Amino acid sequence: MSKKEARRIFEMFAHLTDEQISEIYSHGVIKDVEKGQFLQMEGEGCTGVPFVLEGGIRFYRTTEDGKEKTLFRLGKGEVCLLAAMCLLSDMEYSFNAYAEKDSRIIVMPTDMFFDLYHRDEKIQKYIFRQLTGKLISAYEQVEASALYDVRTRLEEYLSNHKDSNDVVVATHEKIAGDIGTSREVVTRNLKKLQNEGKIELKRGRVVLK
Repeated sequence: MSKKEARRIFEMFAHLTDEQISEIYSHGVIKDVEKGQFLQMEGEGCTGVPFVLEGGIRFYRTTEDGKEKTLFRLGKGEVCLLAAMCLLSDMEYSFNAYAEKDSRIIVMPTDMFFDLYHRDEKIQKYIFRQLTGKLISAYEQVEASALYDVRTRLEEYLSNHKDSNDVVVATHEKIAGDIGTSREVVTRNLKKLQNEGKIELKRGRVVLK
């Protein structure tokens, strides 16, 4: 990847010099991650800050009753702010991270991230701006869960995640983790929508009508 392309993909790199970007790529660890492969499991400490070059990564936690709760997703050009904040605050936070599609990431070593952060005001502002956006989004999700019933959250999820052909590619378990309920509840509500003629259920996908 060229330095120009790196600046285009990562907003955080936009003002860095060629030398700084070369240093990141020479010391960072580039990983190709196949779909379904885990990058991190709960209980493992952060060893660096991941930046997504291609693909998509899902971060989640497992509740005491074994259910998955999605924390957030990262796509091309995004940085794992959770790892960044854990490192900066010297705190540990257990989470799982796995590739939802074939992905490529670069993990910036902890020392390098600290150095960039502490001597670059623009990177500090970028981190806090992005973190603020994530916090607001998380708050809105919690608020929606409290105010709206499962049926409403499910319909909004389907509407927001459909592709150009009105198809949502997701298992019932994945949807349940994303909207904060159980797989059984999702399955029951999807069947109701299908009986009402609003959707058609297929293996691993939902077709909106």
